Amino acid sequence: MHSLTDEQGLQKAYDNMNNRSHYDESTKTLFIAGTNPLDPHDLYADAQLLMKRPLENTQRYKSMSELIELYNPDTLVGHSLSSAMIIEYVEKSPNIAAVRVYGSPIVSGSKPSRNITRYKHPLDLIAYADQGAKTVLNKKSYNPHSFKGFKTL
Repeated sequence: MHSLTDEQGLQKAYDNMNNRSHYDESTKTLFIAGTNPLDPHDLYADAQLLMKRPLENTQRYKSMSELIELYNPDTLVGHSLSSAMIIEYVEKSPNIAAVRVYGSPIVSGSKPSRNITRYKHPLDLIAYADQGAKTVLNKKSYNPHSFKGFKTL
Protein backbone atom coordinates (compact mmCIF):
# COMPACT_ATOMS: atom_id res chain seq x y z
CA MET A 1 0.00 0.00 0.00
CA HIS A 2 1.50 3.34 -1.03
CA SER A 3 0.79 6.69 0.56
CA LEU A 4 -1.28 9.23 -1.30
CA THR A 5 0.09 12.46 -2.68
CA ASP A 6 -1.64 15.60 -1.45
CA GLU A 7 -3.26 15.94 -4.87
CA GLN A 8 -4.66 12.39 -4.73
CA GLY A 9 -5.87 12.79 -1.15
CA LEU A 10 -7.56 16.12 -1.84
CA GLN A 11 -9.23 14.67 -4.93
CA LYS A 12 -10.63 11.85 -2.78
CA ALA A 13 -11.86 14.47 -0.29
CA TYR A 14 -13.61 16.43 -3.04
CA ASP A 15 -15.14 13.20 -4.36
CA ASN A 16 -16.55 12.35 -0.91
CA MET A 17 -19.85 14.22 -0.85
CA ASN A 18 -20.69 13.01 2.69
CA ASN A 19 -18.13 14.95 4.70
CA ARG A 20 -15.74 16.40 2.09
CA SER A 21 -12.76 14.58 3.58
CA HIS A 22 -10.53 11.55 3.18
CA TYR A 23 -8.42 9.90 5.87
CA ASP A 24 -5.28 7.97 4.88
CA GLU A 25 -4.59 5.52 7.71
CA SER A 26 -1.13 4.60 6.41
CA THR A 27 0.16 8.16 6.91
CA LYS A 28 -2.35 9.37 9.53
CA THR A 29 -3.23 12.22 7.17
CA LEU A 30 -6.64 13.89 7.01
CA PHE A 31 -7.40 15.58 3.67
CA ILE A 32 -10.18 18.19 3.72
CA ALA A 33 -11.78 19.66 0.59
CA GLY A 34 -12.62 23.30 0.09
CA THR A 35 -15.94 25.00 -0.54
CA ASN A 36 -18.87 23.07 -1.93
CA PRO A 37 -20.76 25.80 -3.83
CA LEU A 38 -24.03 23.86 -3.35
CA ASP A 39 -23.74 23.79 0.45
CA PRO A 40 -25.16 26.85 2.25
CA HIS A 41 -22.99 26.09 5.32
CA ASP A 42 -19.87 26.40 3.16
CA LEU A 43 -21.11 29.63 1.57
CA TYR A 44 -21.78 31.02 5.05
CA ALA A 45 -18.23 30.10 6.10
CA ASP A 46 -16.87 31.82 2.98
CA ALA A 47 -18.85 34.95 3.93
CA GLN A 48 -17.27 34.86 7.40
CA LEU A 49 -13.85 34.88 5.76
CA LEU A 50 -14.78 37.89 3.63
CA MET A 51 -15.88 39.73 6.77
CA LYS A 52 -12.68 38.64 8.55
CA ARG A 53 -14.62 36.80 11.24
CA PRO A 54 -13.41 33.63 12.97
CA LEU A 55 -14.54 30.38 11.38
CA GLU A 56 -14.85 28.41 14.63
CA ASN A 57 -18.59 29.09 14.93
CA THR A 58 -19.41 27.81 11.44
CA GLN A 59 -20.91 24.38 10.84
CA ARG A 60 -18.07 23.49 8.47
CA TYR A 61 -15.43 24.24 11.13
CA LYS A 62 -17.34 22.20 13.72
CA SER A 63 -17.57 19.27 11.28
CA MET A 64 -13.84 19.49 10.61
CA SER A 65 -13.11 19.54 14.36
CA GLU A 66 -15.20 16.38 14.82
CA LEU A 67 -13.23 14.63 12.06
CA ILE A 68 -9.94 15.64 13.69
CA GLU A 69 -11.16 14.28 17.05
CA LEU A 70 -12.35 11.06 15.38
CA TYR A 71 -9.15 10.30 13.45
CA ASN A 72 -6.51 12.06 15.58
CA PRO A 73 -4.33 12.68 12.51
CA ASP A 74 -0.64 13.60 12.53
CA THR A 75 -1.05 15.67 9.36
CA LEU A 76 -3.79 17.91 7.98
CA VAL A 77 -3.99 18.84 4.30
CA GLY A 78 -6.54 21.33 2.98
CA HIS A 79 -7.51 23.49 0.04
CA SER A 80 -9.21 26.87 -0.11
CA LEU A 81 -11.85 27.24 2.64
CA SER A 82 -10.58 24.18 4.50
CA SER A 83 -7.04 25.57 4.50
CA ALA A 84 -8.22 28.71 6.30
CA MET A 85 -10.14 26.54 8.80
CA ILE A 86 -7.11 24.31 9.36
CA ILE A 87 -4.83 27.30 9.99
CA GLU A 88 -7.32 28.70 12.52
CA TYR A 89 -7.68 25.29 14.20
CA VAL A 90 -3.93 24.65 14.47
CA GLU A 91 -3.34 28.09 16.00
CA LYS A 92 -5.63 27.03 18.86
CA SER A 93 -4.72 23.33 18.96
CA PRO A 94 -1.04 22.98 18.07
CA ASN A 95 -0.92 19.20 18.63
CA ILE A 96 -0.96 18.49 14.87
CA ALA A 97 2.56 17.57 13.68
CA ALA A 98 2.35 18.89 10.11
CA VAL A 99 -0.01 21.00 8.02
CA ARG A 100 0.02 21.61 4.27
CA VAL A 101 -2.53 23.98 2.77
CA TYR A 102 -3.20 25.07 -0.80
CA GLY A 103 -4.84 28.23 -2.09
CA SER A 104 -5.64 29.64 1.32
CA PRO A 105 -7.96 32.68 1.31
CA ILE A 106 -6.13 34.39 4.16
CA VAL A 107 -4.41 37.74 4.40
CA SER A 108 -0.88 37.22 5.64
CA GLY A 109 2.49 38.75 4.99
CA SER A 110 4.25 36.52 7.47
CA LYS A 111 5.99 33.24 6.97
CA PRO A 112 3.99 30.23 8.13
CA SER A 113 4.31 29.05 11.71
CA ARG A 114 6.51 26.11 12.64
CA ASN A 115 4.37 23.27 11.30
CA ILE A 116 2.32 24.92 8.53
CA THR A 117 3.41 24.95 4.90
CA ARG A 118 1.29 27.12 2.62
CA TYR A 119 1.24 26.92 -1.19
CA LYS A 120 -0.42 28.91 -3.96
CA HIS A 121 -0.24 29.32 -7.71
CA PRO A 122 0.95 32.69 -9.08
CA LEU A 123 -2.39 33.80 -10.58
CA ASP A 124 -4.60 32.51 -7.75
CA LEU A 125 -6.78 35.50 -6.88
CA ILE A 126 -8.33 33.67 -3.90
CA ALA A 127 -4.91 33.16 -2.29
CA TYR A 128 -3.36 36.37 -3.64
CA ALA A 129 -3.16 38.05 -0.21
CA ASP A 130 -1.30 35.12 1.34
CA GLN A 131 2.15 36.59 0.87
CA GLY A 132 3.73 33.96 3.14
CA ALA A 133 2.76 31.08 0.84
CA LYS A 134 5.23 29.36 -1.46
CA THR A 135 4.31 30.21 -5.04
CA VAL A 136 4.46 27.30 -7.48
CA LEU A 137 3.70 27.46 -11.20
CA ASN A 138 0.72 25.24 -12.07
CA LYS A 139 1.55 23.01 -15.02
CA LYS A 140 -1.39 20.62 -14.55
CA SER A 141 -4.43 22.88 -14.65
CA TYR A 142 -5.62 26.10 -16.22
CA ASN A 143 -7.44 26.85 -12.97
CA PRO A 144 -5.12 29.05 -10.87
CA HIS A 145 -7.05 28.16 -7.69
CA SER A 146 -6.58 24.43 -8.22
CA PHE A 147 -4.97 22.12 -5.65
CA LYS A 148 -3.32 20.33 -8.55
CA GLY A 149 0.17 20.88 -9.89
CA PHE A 150 2.17 21.13 -6.68
CA LYS A 151 5.15 18.89 -6.03
CA THR A 152 4.74 17.63 -2.49
CA LEU A 153 4.45 14.27 -0.78
